[in-house]
Amino acid sequence: MMRVLALEGEPSGMRGGQEHSLLDVCAGLASAGHAVTLAYLTDGDLLSRYTAAGVRLARVRGYAIDRRRPLRSAWAAAVSLVRALRSRPDIIYINQYHDALFAATVARLLRVPLVCHLRLFPPSEFCGQWRVGLRGVSSFIAVSEATRRAYVERGFDPRAIDVVLNGIDVERFHALPDRETIRASLGLSLDTYTVLFVGRIDRAKNLEGLLRAFSAVRTTAPEARLLVVGRPLVHSDPAEGERYLSTLKELAASLGITDAVRWLGPRADVVELYNAADACVLPSIEPETFGRTLAEAMACGTPAVGTSLGGVPEVLVGEAARFVVPPGDDEALAGRLGELAGWRRRDPELGARLREIVVRHFDSRRMVREVAAVLERTAAGGAVRRGPRRFVASAPRPSVAGGALNG
Repeated sequence: MMRVLALEGEPSGMRGGQEHSLLDVCAGLASAGHAVTLAYLTDGDLLSRYTAAGVRLARVRGYAIDRRRPLRSAWAAAVSLVRALRSRPDIIYINQYHDALFAATVARLLRVPLVCHLRLFPPSEFCGQWRVGLRGVSSFIAVSEATRRAYVERGFDPRAIDVVLNGIDVERFHALPDRETIRASLGLSLDTYTVLFVGRIDRAKNLEGLLRAFSAVRTTAPEARLLVVGRPLVHSDPAEGERYLSTLKELAASLGITDAVRWLGPRADVVELYNAADACVLPSIEPETFGRTLAEAMACGTPAVGTSLGGVPEVLVGEAARFVVPPGDDEALAGRLGELAGWRRRDPELGARLREIVVRHFDSRRMVREVAAVLERTAAGGAVRRGPRRFVASAPRPSVAGGALNG
């Protein structure tokens, strides 16, 4: 049995996929008999699920030094450090590199190893706190081969990075029998072609391109509807996010599709929404480390369309590979979405085949077993530090501009 201390900021299902993935890992480790403690900063809606899974909770006050409030943040981090030391873990596990300095400090004081899950691509530059913290990491876990390559290019030791593809709870994400009722609750008839986006509302997701592509789809499927689930999240301030959302609504109006697009905001009933949809889409113009929503949709029997960046091609494998489109290509995106209109009539077994891909490759139980194996191997090896000695500057990332459709 391992005593695992996991770190999280806000355990909220409204923030994104990595919070759900950490819950799956911690719950799976606890189910396997390991003693798991979750240290977190801010209350979130996933806390009850952690408790139900047998994970001990410990709220702390801070993980890093804030330049704007150095004394206050240093005191909060010191108090948090004392609380973390009380758990006496055998190993420390962090869900993002941002928490590496705090975690590495605890690991050094307790002389235990530290494992960092790489769920985001590396930043353009690692700040001083991150550099110091990452040098204290014993092992890294990347959520895709694309993620691993990105960190190796930045100077990380490839031998220190294991690839564990993300997983989802295939017992939670599955086809539901009452699809007609779900669609009726959304004001959708069974024959209304419905496209779904689930994710953060920001420019990296290329919702502008999605709106243009969807407008083109409606030339052949005039009754089609687009459901947008999520909220502005990664912005310098909430007002900027709301302004961006307003520009999207203005674009929808200029395209004449205002009545066909529903902005649903953050929702907890995503399983029902995946079931209601006929297609799910992730039109990103910046690389995704994995593309969790694509796997969730396919597990529910709904085809998913994504762009050929980052880890998305590692999710859309086998038959699903035909739903990969070039980033920023509105015409290609419209073409794939248009092809999926009426698939339930033409190929009613497609949903079951796509689910089988997810069950075979992306079951969260497989992910938990592989993460546990990395933790156990690292714990057995002791507090060896294998973090990067040097950090290679990133090359400028080429921008991918969304191209407007002619006409």
